[in-house]
Amino acid sequence: VVGHRHALEYACTETCSVAVLAPATLVSRASDHSHPLPFMQHNSVAWSLTVEDEFGEVFDLKEICADMDLDSLVDLVKDRLGLTDFTSERFGVEVSLWHLERSFNASEMTMSLVDIGIQDGMRLSCKSPPSPMPISVVVSDVSGNTVELEKLECNVTIETLIAKVEAAFQCSGDESCQLIWGTQHLGQTDKARTLKTLGFEVQTQLMCVHTLTDKSKCPTCQRATVLRDVNIGAVHEGWGRKWNACMYSCMHCQLAINSHEKVNACNICRCFWHKSCKTARAQRGRL
Repeated sequence: VVGHRHALEYACTETCSVAVLAPATLVSRASDHSHPLPFMQHNSVAWSLTVEDEFGEVFDLKEICADMDLDSLVDLVKDRLGLTDFTSERFGVEVSLWHLERSFNASEMTMSLVDIGIQDGMRLSCKSPPSPMPISVVVSDVSGNTVELEKLECNVTIETLIAKVEAAFQCSGDESCQLIWGTQHLGQTDKARTLKTLGFEVQTQLMCVHTLTDKSKCPTCQRATVLRDVNIGAVHEGWGRKWNACMYSCMHCQLAINSHEKVNACNICRCFWHKSCKTARAQRGRL
């Protein structure tokens, strides 16, 4: 009986020893394998990366997590370069990260660093993306007249584009250009949009319809003191002068204004101008 009891105690001791040693044994065996356990696939140790910008400045980024996505890493780089400081001249400049000849692209921005091949201690370079190609816009009106605006920056607004087109067509007074892109009329709600946000291509063609739109400012003083659709005699009399003893010429085309013509006037400058100099010249030609 005593012998059996000693044998039983020995067996229990051995069993307990195995139970205690089993976890350590499993860990040591796992460490011998080339493929670590799942919870070790993404290294939890903080990384350090070296980044060189396009001007040759080198800096280190520490405490980088392997599970960080590329977008977050780009934000860290931009922060170190001062591109997130609104007081900086380079505020808002975008950058792209490179390793040797490889450029990390937009489709990888949500992927983790380890999944796109970035490793601890790696040296990266950052570059500003290439400047967008300038845009050339060809505008034709219904009469077949064409103007071309070349080398426009992609951040030019539609309001600026319309002003350039009107200048190219030598619009004056209330003459305006309504731009049409394909089937889209570029109206008041589009004026703050840029060529880039609208999707203008490097070569873009537009149609133009000439219209008359009330312009709110005097061409001389730029004040909004405009009298519209008046004749020179009535306004001249309102200024304390004789209605039948007035002679005025258009501030734009210098053509003499007839007493019966409907024109615009400024109370401050006491000057007149045609609503459309082109129409005024055409009517004089028919007389």
